[in-house]
Amino acid sequence: SVGNLLGSVYVGRRDIRFSRRLVTWCVALIAALFAWMAVPIGLPFSQSLAAVQLFAACALIGLTCSFINITSSVFIQRIVPGELLGRVGGLISMANMFISPVGTLLFGTLADHIHPSLILVACSVCMFVVAFYCRRLTSLDGPAASVSQ
Repeated sequence: SVGNLLGSVYVGRRDIRFSRRLVTWCVALIAALFAWMAVPIGLPFSQSLAAVQLFAACALIGLTCSFINITSSVFIQRIVPGELLGRVGGLISMANMFISPVGTLLFGTLADHIHPSLILVACSVCMFVVAFYCRRLTSLDGPAASVSQ
């Protein structure tokens, strides 16, 4: 939550556009941070060093997620007609609330059978694939992607 707060303050004070470049870099950074989180879990580290590294990774993930969350919310508000905005916002909110416990359940079940560091590395690889795909999305570029008012 430290990263989310810092990222929210930073994005709120800057003119940052929601674009494929932003999404690509943010998803790639989160993928790298997932791989970085796997290191102290999979290798012998001192507890204090592992705790600091995991805290830093989580803070940086939160900071990076706030870049996507805030700019994508503005992007959605600009492209969705006003009479549908509540429905679209509700649908996105419902999807976010649904996916979190599903991910926790899936990760927890997998962690009973596979070492958590391997799961983090697999998630990292999948996110790098998504980042590569996001590079090709031209639909994210355009005049509605600007955050400035």
